[in-house]
Amino acid sequence: MRVLPESSAYFLIAHGSRDPRSRRALEACAMFVRQALDPSQSLEQAWPFVGSGVLEFGDRPLAVQIETFAKTASRDGVRQIFLLPLFLMSGNHVNQDLPEAMQGAQHHSVPELILCPHLGSHPDIHSLVRDRMNETPCDRWILLGHGTRRSYGNQSVEILAEQLNATPAFWATEPDLETQLETLVGGNIHQRVGIVPYFLFTGSIIDVISKDIHRLKSRFSALDLQMTQPLNPSAQMAKLLLDRCASVSALQR
Repeated sequence: MRVLPESSAYFLIAHGSRDPRSRRALEACAMFVRQALDPSQSLEQAWPFVGSGVLEFGDRPLAVQIETFAKTASRDGVRQIFLLPLFLMSGNHVNQDLPEAMQGAQHHSVPELILCPHLGSHPDIHSLVRDRMNETPCDRWILLGHGTRRSYGNQSVEILAEQLNATPAFWATEPDLETQLETLVGGNIHQRVGIVPYFLFTGSIIDVISKDIHRLKSRFSALDLQMTQPLNPSAQMAKLLLDRCASVSALQR
């Protein structure tokens, strides 16, 4: 990991959810970032200065969450705050909502706010998925993304699936998981098929996917379907997030 500037703070931004597991996962991710910044510190210590917020389902608008964090960080001598988007795909949230929230917060924020590229844009994002795949040996793999109807919106998942030698499928759009399983079962050969949910954290969507896979196991009896966990917080995820910060910082020098 490249060296980041001193007197900096870090604010992780997730989509947000009503599911309390999502909030706990975001807090765990912030602790991993803190430890990556200074491995000599315990996870519970307050410095390095790392906070988190959500775009939706928060008790305040994201801009206000950023402002509050910035005011506290400013009192401790922080000069710039890196905003780290925990998003896997580039959509309206990344391209519109987050820049607008940052712009709104800048009017009341003393430290400089720096919006980093989203996590899913990191060239090594495949390493997080590969970690999940290595946990369960399978004959074939399906990478299951959320999916969007925006033109070319699913392309990043399709490219990632190709890198991983996996078949892409989508939860909200076509081709869906059932369609892709029909393709795999066409040869009528018993196979162990791993399904990787390309989502950040465990939550209600993962619960729905798990139930759907249980249903599909009955239909596709020739396939041994194995679902992995989503990416979930990890030291490796923290390193990729901080590398996004470092790349922006290097461009500003």
